[in-house]
Amino acid sequence: MAGNHAAPAVLLKHDDQGTSLRIQRQILTFRTHGLTRHPYQSGRLSNAEIRSAGRYADVMCWGRCLPLRPYGNRTIHVLVELVMKIVVPVLLLVVLILPARSSEHSSTEVPASELLRRVVDNESKAEEQDQSHWLFQLHIRTPNGEEEVDAVVETKQGDLRRPLRINGRELTAEEQQKADKQLQQLVHDPAALRKSLNDKHQDASRSQRLLKMLPDAFRFSYGERQGDLVQLNFSPNLQFRPPSREAQVFHAMEGSIWVDGKQARVEEIRGRLMNLVKFGGGLLGHLDKGGTFEVKQAELRPGYWEWTVLNVQMKGKVLFFKTIGVQQNYSRSHFKQVPDNLTPAQAVEILRTQK
Repeated sequence: MAGNHAAPAVLLKHDDQGTSLRIQRQILTFRTHGLTRHPYQSGRLSNAEIRSAGRYADVMCWGRCLPLRPYGNRTIHVLVELVMKIVVPVLLLVVLILPARSSEHSSTEVPASELLRRVVDNESKAEEQDQSHWLFQLHIRTPNGEEEVDAVVETKQGDLRRPLRINGRELTAEEQQKADKQLQQLVHDPAALRKSLNDKHQDASRSQRLLKMLPDAFRFSYGERQGDLVQLNFSPNLQFRPPSREAQVFHAMEGSIWVDGKQARVEEIRGRLMNLVKFGGGLLGHLDKGGTFEVKQAELRPGYWEWTVLNVQMKGKVLFFKTIGVQQNYSRSHFKQVPDNLTPAQAVEILRTQK
């Protein structure tokens, strides 16, 4: 039929007495017999339109259905029948289908604490398996505002470093000679190099213990998502009893952890000390409320992750780490992998070429 608009419709049909109404679902166009309407003109037809169209009318129901005025001034209210026969079944489908889809989605998403536990387990395995060594730049900002950029080379015997810039300027000839002399002393004094390596390993062990403590020490909930990155917000688990002073400080914090959900690696941890932490009733030291820490790491090559930011801003009178102070701000960049069998003497030669 000319002028038809293909769309689902409801057929409203009067019987011979014009006193009842039968509703039939059909795939119809919005039209009346002898009268064509645009689909968006649904609703009430005038008496003139009904008389010109005859005794039958096909009327669209676009989201809502209004009473149809047929012959004369007699009004036939079809809204109740439309709701019972059309709207209610649709609503039932919505009620039954959408929750099912929502439940299906929630069942496939693991609890936040479980995701964190997987990440922690993977981080521990990666730390044990990663024996790579790197050349990088270490940027140090001290509490008094001074800045220093060092070149660092990792070796199996220990890390060696040489200053590149101090407060934005290059080293003077005298400062370069002093730095070279210190490097030579380390090369010829393996005990001093081993001591620095031992301190580094002890701090790494403490960090691993704190990382493994995370799933039990805190309660986690999902936060934002950015691609493969997932934010896990954490707050203290009041049922947890910290086993050490480091754990006591860590447990008094709340913050967020960004993890790479696909690779199960930690991308960032941020925390804030929510309460004053005392040790031995304050006699052994304390840390003030409001202290913060931030740690970031990045993937340098497929499967190789290294920390890039370490920012600790704590006020108090306690020091747990030998290489991490209460107020320290470190960042690492310009990574280049070096051979695993690099000797300290070879590392010194590499450092001398860095600018």
